[in-house]
Amino acid sequence: MARDFSEGPESKSGGLLGPVPLSQPHPAISKLLSVSQPNQLWTPRPLAEWMVIIRLEKFMPAQLDDSMRRHLIDELFESWLAEQISKIGPLQPLSSVSAIER
Repeated sequence: MARDFSEGPESKSGGLLGPVPLSQPHPAISKLLSVSQPNQLWTPRPLAEWMVIIRLEKFMPAQLDDSMRRHLIDELFESWLAEQISKIGPLQPLSSVSAIER
């Protein structure tokens, strides 16, 4: 059905999206997927301006491998950096610094 009727990019993949973390899709879709069993098909339901049919193809539990470890470290660093920058406040361009401060 997705190949024939879908209007999004999933029409090219036969309706398959992912793998994606459960936090990525629309919250209503995430909720259904979190209580789904593999290959469970949900009846068509409205979601915003669309009608969606949802099926969990496969559940892949998260693994703390090197790639995930790097992703978590990067995420923590970005969060820390944003916090540090917000503590500094807005920076002033060098041209506005007085000659005495130079």
